[in-house]
Amino acid sequence: GWATIGAPIAECHADGTCVITKPKGSGGLVSVGTVSEQMLYEVGDPQAYFVPDVTCDFSTVRIAQDGPDRVRVSGATGHPPTATLKACATWDDGWRAVAYQPVIGKDAAAKAVKQAEALFERGRLMLRGRNLANWRRAEMVPIGSGEEVIAKLVVEHDDMLACQMFAREQFAAISAMAPGTSVAFGVTIQPCMSLISFLVDKASVTATLDGEPCPLSTVSGFHPAMIQRPDTPTAPPGTQTRTLEDLAFARSGEKGETINVGVIARRPEWRPALRAALTEEALRDWLPDLGAFTCQLYDVPGCHALNLVLEGALPGGLNASQRLDPAAKSIAQRLMRLPVRIE
Repeated sequence: GWATIGAPIAECHADGTCVITKPKGSGGLVSVGTVSEQMLYEVGDPQAYFVPDVTCDFSTVRIAQDGPDRVRVSGATGHPPTATLKACATWDDGWRAVAYQPVIGKDAAAKAVKQAEALFERGRLMLRGRNLANWRRAEMVPIGSGEEVIAKLVVEHDDMLACQMFAREQFAAISAMAPGTSVAFGVTIQPCMSLISFLVDKASVTATLDGEPCPLSTVSGFHPAMIQRPDTPTAPPGTQTRTLEDLAFARSGEKGETINVGVIARRPEWRPALRAALTEEALRDWLPDLGAFTCQLYDVPGCHALNLVLEGALPGGLNASQRLDPAAKSIAQRLMRLPVRIE
């Protein structure tokens, strides 16, 4: 079980294959599904995954069960490395106050919206009275439905004092605003940290090991033209409807403002139908709250999979998004009920 979950072990062989396993008697599961999900986790283009010494191509990787909690991984290929290294930088970007307000009873969702609008406007008036700028961001994220809603209130400002003021004033809602409002919880004031990811030239970087300079290879040679994309499978007309969960494993995550969803067919012959179902239009209809985004769909035929890269689907990224799930872990789970037509 999860209480005693075992860390993965890779038994690597000279022929480029490996066996993924875990300590005997530990919890968790090593299966074709879990290993496939992990390989595609937040990988972006599976035929151009950059690491310092190689450009990985996962499209031909084969994954097969090799005994209980043992999975054999083979068939990986690659290209020369790039002339760059991955880098990310963070910077202080103001302050954020967050509060969670339970609103319970008839019309709870509508009351939560109206109450949030009133609190944000009350805050604006108080900021003006103190000669402070308006909120940089003021947003309410509803959690729940029916007669039980938790309103996640978020404000951002350059001045910490403005956020402290809002954290105090939002408590007025319990006795002076929507009936059925209970005690707010999870009230926090914290710095906003923004992040940017980019590539830097290897030649501009000095590496150190134990404080001593360490030579860094600048050998490169990768070019996108080296990638040979696999053929696109065509799905025959479907005669029955199943859910995505019936036909596939899936896992999602984020990289900056991009959401990555790996989808692995439970049977090889189902991959064309999955590809036909997971169009950008279908994803927009199924996940309307993600707003505007573009979808890049990559084929990973070696393990009967697809990798969906939703660019611009997570504004602000993990650090700045105010969604209930800023890490995008729920996206794959929300797709599990998507209808798919198969023969």
